[in-house]
Amino acid sequence: MIPSISSDYFDDKSPEQALELLVGAGWCVLEFSNTHTDHLLERDEPVREAEKFLARSADLGAKFIQSHLPLEPDLGREASPDRDRSIETLKRALDVHLAMGTGYSMHHVGRLGFMEKADSPDRVWDNRIAGLCELLDHVKGTDQIVCVENGIAPSVIDEVLFVIERCERHPNLGVCLDTGHLNLAGGEQGKYIRGAGPLLKCLHIHDNDGTRDQHQFPYTKGGTVRWSEVVPALREIGFGGTFNFEVCESSSPMPIRLAKLDYLRTLAELMLADQHDQTEKNE
Repeated sequence: MIPSISSDYFDDKSPEQALELLVGAGWCVLEFSNTHTDHLLERDEPVREAEKFLARSADLGAKFIQSHLPLEPDLGREASPDRDRSIETLKRALDVHLAMGTGYSMHHVGRLGFMEKADSPDRVWDNRIAGLCELLDHVKGTDQIVCVENGIAPSVIDEVLFVIERCERHPNLGVCLDTGHLNLAGGEQGKYIRGAGPLLKCLHIHDNDGTRDQHQFPYTKGGTVRWSEVVPALREIGFGGTFNFEVCESSSPMPIRLAKLDYLRTLAELMLADQHDQTEKNE
C-alpha cells in the first residue's frame, strides 16, 4: 500500500494551490476532494479545467488516484427539479473526474438528516439506488469506478452490500471504507474490511473520539478508531489500493501545517510496517 492524502488537507486553498503545496511537501499520490471538485464545477468549462489540472499535475509528478463527488446532492428526493439538478451535478462531476483520470469516485449515497425528515425511508433508499444506477450508466464503458462510501449511519458492511446488490453488482461499482464514519457508527473495522473483500477499492483514513466527524490524524489523543484491526485486515484481503488519509488541518499556521505533513508520512510508514504491529502487541 502506498500512502496518499486528500487535497482537502488544504480545503481553504484552490485546487492548484493545494496541488503545489502537497507536492512541495513530498506528497505526490493524492485524492481530489469534494471541495476541489466543487471548485472546478463552478468554473466556466469544468472538463477543460480538469484537463488543464491533469496536465499541471503530471508536470509536477503528481497522480490523483481517486476523487470525491460533491456532498450536497441527495438522490433520495422524489422526481422534481431538485432531484434532476442533483443527478446532473453528479454526472458533471464524474465527467471532471474522468477528464482527470482519477479512476475512482467516492459517493455518499445520502446526507445525514435527510432520511429522518422523509415520510418513507424505504422510498428514499429506492430513489437513491435508482439515482446511483443512473450515475453508473453514465460511466458505463469507462474505467471509472463509483465507490459507495459508508456514511455515519451504516455500521455493518451488509448495508452497503445491499446497495451493491440492488445495482446488480455493476462492474463500475465498488466500496470505499471511511474509518472515521465507521467509528461513529460503532462498527468493527476489521469485520467491515473482510466483509467488503475485493469490492473494497478505496480508503478514507482518519480518527475521531466517537462523538463527531473530526477528521483527525490516526492516534490523536482521544481518538477511538481501533487501528490494530485496520492494516491486518487490509493485508488479509489483499487490498491493492492506496492508504489514503482524509484529514483536515486548517487552523494552524502554514509552517505547522507543512510540518504535520512530514509527520503524517512517518506515521503512514509506521502504520504499514511490522514495527507498528509489534508496538500494539506490546501495549
